[in-house]
Amino acid sequence: MFNIKDWFKSNSNTFARNQEPDENEGFPEDPGNESDVSDISQPYLKASPGTLPTDPSELERTFYTDKDSLLPNDNDLYARSSKWDCCQQLAPGNLWKTISTFVPAYISVFNWLPNYNKKDLPFDIISGLTVGVMMIPQAIAYAILAGLPPVYGLYTAFVPVLVYSLMGQCKQLSVGPDPLGAILLSGFIPPDTDPVAAASMIAFLTGCFHFMFGLFRFGFLDNIVSVPVLRGFISAVAIQIGVKQLDALMGVPPTAATGWARLEYLFESIPDINWISFTLGAGSLLMFILLRELKKKFPTFIPLKLVPSVLIAVAAAILLSWGLDFDGKGVPVLGEIPSGYPAPKAPNFDLDFMSQLIPAALYMSVVGMVGSLVAVRQFSSYFRYHCDPNKELLTLGTGNICGSFFNCFPAFGALGRSQVAALSGAKTQLVGFITAAIVMITLLFLVQIFYYLPKSIPAAIILDAAISLLDVADLWFLWKIRAFFDLALLASIFTFTLLFGSQVGVLFALSGSILLVVRHSTIPHVSILGRMPGTTRFKDVRNFPQASVTPGVLIIRIEETLYFGNIQQVRAMMMQIEKVGFGEGLKQTEDFLSCPLGAVIIDAAYLPKMDAT
Repeated sequence: MFNIKDWFKSNSNTFARNQEPDENEGFPEDPGNESDVSDISQPYLKASPGTLPTDPSELERTFYTDKDSLLPNDNDLYARSSKWDCCQQLAPGNLWKTISTFVPAYISVFNWLPNYNKKDLPFDIISGLTVGVMMIPQAIAYAILAGLPPVYGLYTAFVPVLVYSLMGQCKQLSVGPDPLGAILLSGFIPPDTDPVAAASMIAFLTGCFHFMFGLFRFGFLDNIVSVPVLRGFISAVAIQIGVKQLDALMGVPPTAATGWARLEYLFESIPDINWISFTLGAGSLLMFILLRELKKKFPTFIPLKLVPSVLIAVAAAILLSWGLDFDGKGVPVLGEIPSGYPAPKAPNFDLDFMSQLIPAALYMSVVGMVGSLVAVRQFSSYFRYHCDPNKELLTLGTGNICGSFFNCFPAFGALGRSQVAALSGAKTQLVGFITAAIVMITLLFLVQIFYYLPKSIPAAIILDAAISLLDVADLWFLWKIRAFFDLALLASIFTFTLLFGSQVGVLFALSGSILLVVRHSTIPHVSILGRMPGTTRFKDVRNFPQASVTPGVLIIRIEETLYFGNIQQVRAMMMQIEKVGFGEGLKQTEDFLSCPLGAVIIDAAYLPKMDAT
């Protein structure tokens, strides 16, 4: 019996961490085309051949060198040892060791907090304060966008943020209310239900979907949505968000009309514009846009990056509104906002009520998953650390499930706030704890000052977020590379979402992405082989014109899994080759078609798997 632990100790100098062994070092020369497994393993496995032990404890990390025991029983050995390891881990004596191993893997605070570097503290404090003062007005604005009272945005900015700081892996991700989720939520809430109860239940169901996605390791699903599909959908939703905020920006009474009816109402309301409200909102919006463009133009000027434009606009508007009595002059203001944080309360688990909201939660969970994981991937790649997307989904799911008991609506990773966190120097997840603390302090002691905030300021914040979602650079890039199919796909998703609403647009975008994935997966890569002159090697005749073919003999190589989804494509391809050859301009076509097809040879050396079809 050979123990791998002892072997690694004895060969630690040979396989040092930063030392690569010679390509053929320690391996015997192979005199022929076939190699004996026992001969190859002999320089490393010095033990004598043995048989499977009856004691399960001997299964742990044990290798056997004889071919009869190693090859036929390798899978059985692995399965039995895995089962035994699992039983050992759950044994009473090892249970605490198992918990201490798995808990840090899923609750990241146990990993980064004990090893926290004090030098990172100033950066985390500055970043937490910056994100916190940005989060508060955004949370209020996005709650209004979702059709909820403003205070519920602040509720959503606390519990999910706290949960992610405890469990999340991405050091720069800012979780909380976001404009895309808010606009989707406003359309998914049924008109005849309590919006707060519906939003809490959608948050609960969204969290359940995220948790299941992570549990069953569906973190790869964010890759099924292509960039053109996502860009077309987001651009249409951004325009919908902007149009929905124009009445608040103008200071006219709100309307429930949508589409062309809403545009007609806004046009007719131009004579009734409240110019104080419009001036404040439009001026704030211009400041947001100007500062954002300056930050892009001078990316290395850090003080400019840290200018809290949203906080400046909110503070100035509150002071002007309080000092000049805007409320008494007819300027719409937010009004009374309750202070404190609500006691936990279970959502409405009525089955009819839940079943009515399941489709909405499924759509929102997919959109939130894609947006959050894109941000996680971007920051983890830039700052060079690893984030498991499945664990991120478990964290987002836990945050939304917990938040639903505190009247929160769905919270996702917000790319804009995350970029602010990164630019302001976020080093660890401590930023989230500081942000949550600022939100709680605001709820307990400062929320009453938002009574005087004109409604045009949250409208300007939302409009700025909508404008930032529009990215013309993607369109120009697709045009430059002549990706006309992607441009047509983008335009169709954009038009469909704009005409029929974000809810239908989500379904259309996801369906289009899934169809594209299925379409590409059912077109296998098949090489048509010909013999290279003077050799025994075979190459693809379309890439090597000098390769020769045998008349009446078709040799193909399939380099992908052959299954029911692509077998018909392979069959159709072979029939087409039989009729018209390999393509125009190839000299091998004439040789191949000179006599009827008599044989088909399939090179399956690179065929990973084949089903019964």
